[in-house]
Amino acid sequence: MWRTTKLPISFEFNDLIPSLAVSVISGAIGIMISISYAALIFSGNLTNHIAAGIGIALISAVVFRGVIALTSSFPGMIADSDALPTAILAISAVAIQEQMSSTSGINEEEIFYTIITVIALTSVLTGVFLLTLGRLKIGGLIRFIPYPVIGGFLAGTGWLLIQGAMQVMTDISPSFSNFSVFFQSNIIVHWLFGLIVGACLFVISRTTNHPLSVPGILALSIIIFYLYVWATGVTIAELQSSGWLFSQFPEGGIWQPFKLSNLNHVNWMAVFGQVGNLITIMIVSAVSIMLTVSSLEIVSQQDIEINQELEVAGIANIISGTLGGMVGYQILADSVLAYKMGAKTRLVGFLTAVVCLIVVIGGASLFSLIPKPIFGGMLLFLGLDFFGEWIQQSRFKLAQADIFVVLLIAVIIVFVGFLQGVAIGLILAVVIFVINYSLTDVIKQQLSGANCQSNVQRFQSQENLLKSLTDQIHVIKLQGFIFFGTANHLVNQIRRRMADPQKMPLRYVILDFRHVSGLDSSAIFSFIKLKILAQQNNLSILYTTIPNSIGKRLLQADCLDDEHKLALLLPTLDRGLEWCENQLLEEFINLQESPQTLAEQLTQLFLRPEQVFKFMKYLICLDYSSGELIFKQGEPSDGLYFLESGQVTVMIETSSQQRKRLRTFQVGTILGEMGIYDDSPRSASVVADRPSCAYFLSQENLKKMEKFDAPLAVAFHRFIAQLLVKRFKRVQQDLLESA
Repeated sequence: MWRTTKLPISFEFNDLIPSLAVSVISGAIGIMISISYAALIFSGNLTNHIAAGIGIALISAVVFRGVIALTSSFPGMIADSDALPTAILAISAVAIQEQMSSTSGINEEEIFYTIITVIALTSVLTGVFLLTLGRLKIGGLIRFIPYPVIGGFLAGTGWLLIQGAMQVMTDISPSFSNFSVFFQSNIIVHWLFGLIVGACLFVISRTTNHPLSVPGILALSIIIFYLYVWATGVTIAELQSSGWLFSQFPEGGIWQPFKLSNLNHVNWMAVFGQVGNLITIMIVSAVSIMLTVSSLEIVSQQDIEINQELEVAGIANIISGTLGGMVGYQILADSVLAYKMGAKTRLVGFLTAVVCLIVVIGGASLFSLIPKPIFGGMLLFLGLDFFGEWIQQSRFKLAQADIFVVLLIAVIIVFVGFLQGVAIGLILAVVIFVINYSLTDVIKQQLSGANCQSNVQRFQSQENLLKSLTDQIHVIKLQGFIFFGTANHLVNQIRRRMADPQKMPLRYVILDFRHVSGLDSSAIFSFIKLKILAQQNNLSILYTTIPNSIGKRLLQADCLDDEHKLALLLPTLDRGLEWCENQLLEEFINLQESPQTLAEQLTQLFLRPEQVFKFMKYLICLDYSSGELIFKQGEPSDGLYFLESGQVTVMIETSSQQRKRLRTFQVGTILGEMGIYDDSPRSASVVADRPSCAYFLSQENLKKMEKFDAPLAVAFHRFIAQLLVKRFKRVQQDLLESA
């Protein structure tokens, strides 16, 4: 297959036909849209400069289409000036005219040079901003702008484009004061024709994806117009004088390079007065590139480098501004058209630049024969597209509060200004987010100590005692990001639990931070309130599984008090529950003495007094010092242990060679019960926390018991079965609580 290497862009011969087709279609439509943008900015008293405005718009198209075609990360990307920044530039042009016209001694030429200076300066600064975002690799931050703010901005832009379309078609700036003028017989025919063209473009663009649909409507509109002109015998001069056509554009090149000497005619106070709109264009351009890239990724099903697109758009804007051109960037509609027609190379964007360059050099006199209502109809189509997409369709996607934000931003943009509308929209979006997030329950789960116990296995009498007392423990599992709204809700929940007359008085509150993602500074005041609440009500607040960063902030804010047991930090929820249970047991230690010998323990567990002596003949007494292993994870299972005194902990070694506590056993409990039936390796290690005494029942001695004392063995097996069922239920409960 033949491949050329002479051009700076490589392509396969099969790409040439679709690339040429897309280039002609996209280039022709782009030229007409550029003329529409020029008509939008240079309207009213500036219509005499429409030819220069078209030159500015077209040289911008040449730069954007050529530069981005050669440098984009997506072959086939097409760029141009866009309606969003153009609409804002049109507002700036009107503001500059009003400001400078009120000053004596100011002529039309000074107003013109001030406006094109604003256009060029905006392009350069926008380019620097986009280039900086791309070079710093922070383009992704643009995605944090709230959807309703973007929707409101585009809706407002759509309405302004509709207003601009009316001015282009009628040469009258729409306002409430002159609303009736638009219904005069000699005016209504102008905008009604453009309205029909714009509405047809809007409907056709949403009902068909055929690449010739839009150019077909435009060509048909021109044909119908001139058929009517031919039938009525109206001359070109009469059409120009009656406002149907622009004045004859000059022959030859229409672009005039921006000269430094022109700066002598610039009113810099008027330029600085447009700083707000300039900043808005910079932000809007970045957001628009993000939206274009995201949408094109979905259409093409491939990744596009957002930061590279920001960089190349920045470079193109700097070049455009240096040449006196407008702001522009990647255009979704044209890029999708190229992709769907199979023109997936850089050639297509380069050829569209050539098409626009031919008009810049050869002149646009032919386009002066296109009726103004058709250019206005194209602006109307763009306005309807924005307005319809982000208002009529978004009402099915957005909540009522978000719809209110969209509409409010649009209204403020239309009647006050772009920057004010976006700023108020951002503020409202943040307020609504705070309100909505505060309604999101920061409490993931609330549990009583009666149904959420520590992993400490105690003697049965102690567990029975705890069951009657643990309703005084209240566990609250938190989630999400905690700030002043959700933290205050947490304090109120604790107050409600304290005031509940149907439950035991609250003594301990455990706040588990396992699922908490962060803590706002304003939430600290709520935790200070909790400490005061604990002091006033003989309450202890325990913070468990808390990140070090949050723990330090609580410590710095004096939210903790270990000395008086008012507010403590404990590493895990399990340790927090153990601490609370131990506090409760200490109060009743003299009322509930633990058995001192294994014989006494066995009587309470499962044996009759006459069976105890027989059973203990099968046991071996073992003593362990503090820290000594009773058995190790991975060792063969060979029996179980009865803990007569002391305390031991079951530990499991993780893949990272760290030890994690599974359970702690105290006096009167059983260890390694599965080892009496199964020869598989031990699943965990058991270590003595303090000097301990345990009695070992081996598999061999159990077999002897089964052979020589069957009733004793049956009693033992029944006890172990009950113990396993109980522990299995506990595991199920732990899994449910951790879900």
